Amino acid sequence: AREGGIDFLHYDFYAQALAKLERAHQLDLIDVRAMAARGLVTPSELLRHFAEIEPRLYRYPAIAPERFRAEVERMADELEKPERLESQTDS
Repeated sequence: AREGGIDFLHYDFYAQALAKLERAHQLDLIDVRAMAARGLVTPSELLRHFAEIEPRLYRYPAIAPERFRAEVERMADELEKPERLESQTDS
């Protein structure tokens, strides 16, 4: 978007959500829940995007692919339960 002489850019929401899930800091997890509550990401697409990058994670030794996959799957499962999501983003 452009307003006057300023361009406003945003990162791909799925890339941003996956980066937050990889870090798995408490605030990052809250952010991902809020992104889902606003309809910016969906559980099935999070899993699909992760599946796309997973084969190349060996290039990044600091990332533990098994832990990362577990975090993505856990969040996708959580996001499938809207009543839990609402109570966690309201606090």
